[in-house]
Amino acid sequence: MTYNVVLDVDNKEELLKPGMTAQVRLVVGSRDNVLRIPTAALRFKLSDKEIAEKEKKDKAAKASASASASEVASASATAEPGDDIGFRSKNEVTRSFKIYKLDAKKQAVPVDIKIGISNFRYTEVLSGDLKVGDQVVIRSLDKSADDKE
Repeated sequence: MTYNVVLDVDNKEELLKPGMTAQVRLVVGSRDNVLRIPTAALRFKLSDKEIAEKEKKDKAAKASASASASEVASASATAEPGDDIGFRSKNEVTRSFKIYKLDAKKQAVPVDIKIGISNFRYTEVLSGDLKVGDQVVIRSLDKSADDKE
């Protein structure tokens, strides 16, 4: 996206010339040493078919799915250069989400989390039963689930 912006800056050395352009990134929020997950994990939802199959196998767990039918990504400990976490006001309240992580049996289990600042790639996890290295489901690889969307 391109925006035209007019700036008033000191140019004592006269290094800035009329008509010059620049590419600029505006970081509106940043935190170091946070637990983060791919933002895609917030959008993943189990299909009705996957939920029904799991309920048949285990009445105690209402939503679960096989890792072989899902793509996963790891929760990571900190941001990498260029992964600016932003796009949320510091005054905004935290939001709750249900995501899915893989357990020891490679089954997707629901996890309630609260999130902090976020961008299109990564989202900060403020609380929830998630730790560095946990595998989170980011999309289904089941063709029948993709056809419904």
